[in-house]
Amino acid sequence: MKDDYFSGIIENYGVILNSNGKLVDVACEGVSLLMGVSDDLKTAICYSDEYGNPSDTKPIKIWNVEKGNVRREIKGYILDFNLSKNLIFTKSSKIFKLQDASFIPINRMVYDDAKILPNSEMIFLFSGDSETTVWDIGPTSIFTLDEAFPLKRVMRNDYVLILGNNSALKVWSYSDSKLLFDSLEHQDIIATLTIQNKTIFSGSWDKIAKIWELETGKLIHSLEGHQSAVTTVAFPPNDQQALTASHDATAKLWNATTGKLIHTFKGHTASITQASFTPDGSKILTASNDTTLKIWDTATGQLIQTLSSHTGPILTASCSKILSASEDHTAKIWDTDTGELLATLDTHKGFVNDAQWSQQGNYIVTTSQDKRGILWDAKTFKLHKTLKGHLGAVKKGKFTPGEKQVVTIYY
Repeated sequence: MKDDYFSGIIENYGVILNSNGKLVDVACEGVSLLMGVSDDLKTAICYSDEYGNPSDTKPIKIWNVEKGNVRREIKGYILDFNLSKNLIFTKSSKIFKLQDASFIPINRMVYDDAKILPNSEMIFLFSGDSETTVWDIGPTSIFTLDEAFPLKRVMRNDYVLILGNNSALKVWSYSDSKLLFDSLEHQDIIATLTIQNKTIFSGSWDKIAKIWELETGKLIHSLEGHQSAVTTVAFPPNDQQALTASHDATAKLWNATTGKLIHTFKGHTASITQASFTPDGSKILTASNDTTLKIWDTATGQLIQTLSSHTGPILTASCSKILSASEDHTAKIWDTDTGELLATLDTHKGFVNDAQWSQQGNYIVTTSQDKRGILWDAKTFKLHKTLKGHLGAVKKGKFTPGEKQVVTIYY
């Protein structure tokens, strides 16, 4: 849907709201879940069940928003859809084409996940115990990418990165569906992964972090020194350094060019859950299960300040003004320079799983085990809107460009 609009459920009505929160249209009625609305606001995908959970057998209704009636009913758990392309993919391995109300059965398999690429007619299909395939809607051809497959998938620009349960990382170019390489391996589970400027940075339970060249798969550096699993990796803005953090309660700063250790940051008493650079790269922020945050000087490796206001393990933290989320049911905002606690966001009734700034810094979104997301005014730190409608714990929130929409993900 266009960035100027929101969609959601109000008293069993699927509604479309403008950026000011005013009602634009009722998309569907008698529903428990509004799954999506097309960019032209003419089509909506809705689901209704007494328990509020989609299933393989209950019908999904495609509504004509303008006329207020059901355009089509289909059965099958929806894995992904692209209404601008008039495509819906169901778990029962069928592609439904809205334009002519026809189905394209692709093969005998049942898939666990799917990704319809936004600017093409290519669908990546993922099966946890069998194979990964690509379906091209154009010539309706299918080919297999991998067998005995994957736990995680990462989509980045023109690449698909597939993280398998054998701790191997495979990389495809989805513009031409070409396997670039499949030799990125650790000796244990890959716990964390990031990509920046044609470089892959991975961390593993084998206590090692590795830096790879994205386009060739060449191993640039193997960073060894942690005594436990490497759970966080990060690059600064200048790409000259690499940051790792571990269950061993330490973080380490490395020279990304030579692979040599620069600093080890010691001081936490429990696992570090997240580590990141401030936007200018001059400071490093670490968050830990010991309920504290620490700010370090990147150049000297010295501890600048310990922030200790949370009463539970800290799950996420981000820099600019420091924003942290904790199991103590709160999110907190801190001044990066002074360490002063600026605000505590304490409306949630469960673990706060994530907290994120909007791109322009005007809003904060927090997501929680209490099945809610909450939008906050980042200037006043007052509650702006409560985002209700999820059926389970809300894992993450992310703003679209322009701050006109926020996406929340539950599990």
